[in-house]
Amino acid sequence: MSTEIAPSSLSAAARPFELRTTPNRERRSMFRLFAPHCLDAYKLNHRPMYPKGTEYVYSNFTVRNMKHLKIPAEYRDNKYVVYGVEAAMKEIVALWDETFFTRPKEEVLAQYRNRVPAFTGKEAYVQHLADLHDLGYLPIRVKMLPEGSRVNVGVPFLTIVNTLPDYFWLTNGLETNISNEIWKPMTVATIAHAYRRMLTDYAEKTGSPKDFIDWQGHCFADRGMSGMMDAAKSCSGHSTSFLGTDSVSSMDWIDFVYQGKDSFNGGSVGASEHAVMCVDGKDGEVDTIRRIITLPEFEDGVVSIVSDTWDFWHVITEVTQKLKPVILGRKFNALGLSKVVFRPDSGDPADVICGTARSVKSLDWDGLKSIYLEVGKDQVRRGVFGVEPIVVEHRGKYYQVVENPAASPTEPIFKEVTPTPQQKGAVACLWDEFGGEITSKGYKAVSQRVGLIYGDSITPEIALAVLKRLEEKGFASCNIVFGIGSYTYQYITRDTLGAAIKATFAVVNGVGREMAKDPATDVDKTKKSARGLLKVLRAQEAEGERFILVDQVDWDEEDTGSLRVGLEDGNFLVNTPFAEIKERLLAA
Repeated sequence: MSTEIAPSSLSAAARPFELRTTPNRERRSMFRLFAPHCLDAYKLNHRPMYPKGTEYVYSNFTVRNMKHLKIPAEYRDNKYVVYGVEAAMKEIVALWDETFFTRPKEEVLAQYRNRVPAFTGKEAYVQHLADLHDLGYLPIRVKMLPEGSRVNVGVPFLTIVNTLPDYFWLTNGLETNISNEIWKPMTVATIAHAYRRMLTDYAEKTGSPKDFIDWQGHCFADRGMSGMMDAAKSCSGHSTSFLGTDSVSSMDWIDFVYQGKDSFNGGSVGASEHAVMCVDGKDGEVDTIRRIITLPEFEDGVVSIVSDTWDFWHVITEVTQKLKPVILGRKFNALGLSKVVFRPDSGDPADVICGTARSVKSLDWDGLKSIYLEVGKDQVRRGVFGVEPIVVEHRGKYYQVVENPAASPTEPIFKEVTPTPQQKGAVACLWDEFGGEITSKGYKAVSQRVGLIYGDSITPEIALAVLKRLEEKGFASCNIVFGIGSYTYQYITRDTLGAAIKATFAVVNGVGREMAKDPATDVDKTKKSARGLLKVLRAQEAEGERFILVDQVDWDEEDTGSLRVGLEDGNFLVNTPFAEIKERLLAA
């Protein structure tokens, strides 16, 4: 006999929604942007502003500076990652085909007329669009650097020029489309690669396995993006440097745009959420964790448990102790993995992972001085005088500072204490309970049966602080996975890389004219543009690949170099597989 409660027996208060006898399956058409309207309004007025007889306009897309990019100085090498260019051009062409070229001419012209006069206060001129509709494609040539290249700031990754003289207005008319489709995936890819270089550096320093890096940066950004398409496109930028991701849609995006089906591009593991952890209440937390990690679906391999619903320190010490036999008894999957990962989701990342007790090289003023200078005189003074004692770690033992070294010419006095879990940090707590191995570089790596992932408000600066403090305490970098979310990948704008499209050459009445922008008010000269026709050369140097801009060239020279035609007259001439993009980037 069925035990289900009949809908009619539920009280009104218990019903989350009104029950329907027949599902509403009405199809609703989705809003689709109209290609000729996808621009900044001032673009509507530019065509007649050009000199009479203008035939061609030639522009480039360049990353001009990194002054707003929040990457630690030691990982800021003034190179950006080329990514998302082919995807952007495919999206732009598809939008024009779908909403303009394949629709009746009078219909699209009417749509344009209905919008522009009310928007600009001027009568809508439509003949240029009528002619374009008759032509049936976008008469432009786009040249681009290979995706996955790391390119020096100031060197363009894209040039665009119209291929028919009547459509000179189209070159910069597409500027808005090109910019807003490219800048974000490219910026995400650039930041992701900085994380990759940072994690590689600390893996080498501490003897951590290199293959772990693929999973050590894990994308948590999907829900923090500005819509579903933004999430799919932007989160795919993370996957140019890592395999770990929770963005399922970005895998579909990569498959569709970059032939991703031919390679493995990302994945995740089973993981709990706070709703799951709360159902059985605080008193049932141990049983909840036991149930999850022994479910048939998660009895082997990697499973992640969000652990700060109530008291993370209770989970990382007492709960892990109670469940240690269960954790160690889990099966290994086909890849040889059997790991329970604990996920703190609040607090200061460096303090939670590494502990509030800072490591010192010696128990004297020289050892304490760096912490004193870092945290500030007032904070140390408050600690020493009993408000919040300063506890330091030295060679695995913990000491409380009982005399203020700044207030006395004598050496500080240290008293050995038993540390709290907070002072030890999560990594040290897991080490004490589960042990582990010593790497080839002499650093502690916690047992592979347990792990940690931290995904709340991670930035490159915070990640670096964590890695440094782990190293100070003698722990390898592989003891932590960073969940990189919207705090990193959404706190960016077009200006993060100073990305801009600028025209540098035009042909008027058959005569070429070099153009350049060099504002007198631009003190740091970040807005100064190149001049004339451009080519980009690739050189191999001791520190790696370098791209060099050469401007003021002729058309024959412009046709050489590393910029290659990717789109011409509606036809795509490049279709780079994602695996190739990633291989090129990781080799750079």
